[in-house]
Amino acid sequence: MRRFGLLFVIETLNLGGSEFFLLNLIERLDQSRFRPVVCCLVEKGKMAAQLESRGYKVVSLGWRLGSFTSTVRVLVRLARLLREENIYLAQTFFHRAEILTAFASLFARRTLVVGSQYDVIVPEGRLSRFFLKAARMRVKHVLANCRACKEHRQRLTGQAAGTISVIYNGLTESEYIREGMEEPPLPQGFFEQGRVVAFVGRMYRLKGPDVFLRAAKSISNKRPGTRFLMVGTGPLETELVSTAHDLGIANAVFFVREVPSVREILSKSSVLVSSSRSEGFPGTLLEAMEAGVPVVASRVGGVEELIENGKDGFLFESEDIEGLAEIVSRLLSDDGLAGEVSRRARDKVRRSFRFEDTVSQIESLYARLLAGSAADASRLRVALAVGRGRMAGTERHVFELARAFDRNEVDVTVLVFSEGNLVERLKAEGLRVEVLEKRTRFDFSLLMRLMGRVRRGRFDVLHAQPERLACLAAKLAGVPAVIMTYHVLGPQASDLIEPALTSRTFEKLRALTVDFTIAVSKTDEKVLVEKFGRDPRKVKFIPNGISLSPVPARDKDGVCRELGLNPAANLLCAAARLSPQKGLEFLIRAMSVVSAAFPEAALLIAGEGELEAALKKLASQLDLTGRVIFTGYRDDVLRLIGASDAFILPSLREGMPYVLLEAMLVSRPIIATSVSSEVVLDGRTGLIVPPSDSKALAEAVIKLLRDPALASRLGTSGRDRLEACFSSEKMARDTLGVYNEVLSRKRHIFRK
Repeated sequence: MRRFGLLFVIETLNLGGSEFFLLNLIERLDQSRFRPVVCCLVEKGKMAAQLESRGYKVVSLGWRLGSFTSTVRVLVRLARLLREENIYLAQTFFHRAEILTAFASLFARRTLVVGSQYDVIVPEGRLSRFFLKAARMRVKHVLANCRACKEHRQRLTGQAAGTISVIYNGLTESEYIREGMEEPPLPQGFFEQGRVVAFVGRMYRLKGPDVFLRAAKSISNKRPGTRFLMVGTGPLETELVSTAHDLGIANAVFFVREVPSVREILSKSSVLVSSSRSEGFPGTLLEAMEAGVPVVASRVGGVEELIENGKDGFLFESEDIEGLAEIVSRLLSDDGLAGEVSRRARDKVRRSFRFEDTVSQIESLYARLLAGSAADASRLRVALAVGRGRMAGTERHVFELARAFDRNEVDVTVLVFSEGNLVERLKAEGLRVEVLEKRTRFDFSLLMRLMGRVRRGRFDVLHAQPERLACLAAKLAGVPAVIMTYHVLGPQASDLIEPALTSRTFEKLRALTVDFTIAVSKTDEKVLVEKFGRDPRKVKFIPNGISLSPVPARDKDGVCRELGLNPAANLLCAAARLSPQKGLEFLIRAMSVVSAAFPEAALLIAGEGELEAALKKLASQLDLTGRVIFTGYRDDVLRLIGASDAFILPSLREGMPYVLLEAMLVSRPIIATSVSSEVVLDGRTGLIVPPSDSKALAEAVIKLLRDPALASRLGTSGRDRLEACFSSEKMARDTLGVYNEVLSRKRHIFRK
């Protein structure tokens, strides 16, 4: 079984609830699965020796709070510690530890950062709140000890609900005894001589010790002889002693800074009061309930998740001094009520808040988060970035590539900048897909959101299609390999003859954010090298590929019935965006010649675009209404192609169109212009004609319609060529080879 290095990051191991929780957690973790190390950012503190005596490593970084130089030094040391100790997961306590660890993890990419939210306090200072929100980009998950803390974290930083786990603190059967401490200097027989109402907590305003003292005055009036014990340290100690004198109860209130055993104090008290103004899920209440002491607590934070008012404890509104005094006085006067409440509280804690359950849930969370680091250590983490969510050529490439990768080798995430059917189809394939909405044409916020998502994903490769903003975000986020695929640079319309100076300059700037470029056609590869000056060693032609999975049965009768056509008619199909580049005007003109030879022939044009109205008008002018049918956008283009007798793509400029691969998939003969000659072999898998030549198009169509045997032979040969050259499996293998080549080169440079 693999053993993972865990780093617990905390400011200091001085006395406190979270510190005791951490010590108990480390002691009970499965040591065969986890190797815990503790990092104290400021100093080790009094409790560190107890861990070190048990063989655990505790490191202090000596952070001087408020010093910029010291902060930078600690960041460097923390990053080094993450690498040297081979840390896979860092669990932080409190927001300063979380911020520092998040930024340090940028230099130790393997490390997952898990934050904690154990209070409902807003960090002081705008800068602290800003950095805590910024740290979210690296914080994989947050551990909250109650629902109130979870909701507070969501409000505070916008953390997604699914990345926050609520795991309640449990109570251990034993506690850490403050070693070397003497018993507090209390009067002889302090607990035996009368009722004692206790307050245990830090002497901070948020803990409400002043509320406790003022309630003590009222309780003393109602129950003379009651004594009050305040255990804890903090900045309000002197002020509270003075307040007790001012209230005239100094002789009834005893202040104790620290005790060897909190439980021993609690078990001897008559009532425990928690008068906090803000609280998470206080462990002291658990200890008191287990010790059989009735609890009275302010209704704040996660306290209501622990105590059911009037059943296993009592709640009062924060700062309601008289309400608090009334409840405590009632408990002191009614032993039966106090005993019944205490019994229910003890049963509840022992049944529902066991520390072994807490540890088990935390171990399960760690194991789930680390599953990617363990099982996926040999898998590449790849992000495929594409702009549109609606399926077209580029989007089809992403879809085919994502589902063709061997999932034992590649862990793929698709990042899309708009919703659409691509998103739905990816999810239907069980692939991970996330939509990062591009809100405006020049959405600079998208760059920041991309950087955050890429950092959280810890990707080895970002492959853009061909989103340049994604490449820039990946570079800034430190992704090792940034790849871009170009889909249409080239063929013809003179192959760009000579790009303008501005175009060449922009391409050179874009190349700075890209480690390798894939071209989907040989012409594009040539243009990138010869026209734009790309290093030929960093450019490779990898043709588009398509899945060879079973294809739908031919349904010509069904398509003809749906469109109101004679099933015996000669059916032709063109599927393309209705734009000038696709040359559909020349195909429509060719249809006037074809119709004269084959009056029943019908052309289906599937697609939409800016030329739709103009093309429809042209068909009407040529008296082809009813013979040229515009179907609009179709999700079932493959069905239309399969129903046709021939597929036609009259493009003036093209890359590696997927629609041709679909025609080959269903064994349809193809008529295409010379811009697609890398896919269609003239006379072997289809017929090639010059671009912008209606006469040649018409002659090719008539030739196929007059010779069904030729059409069948071309269709069969096209399917064979598809299997040999254009399968998605081959595309995925070749693309993975590029990823590994780039990563190998980067690792070699890094070692040097």
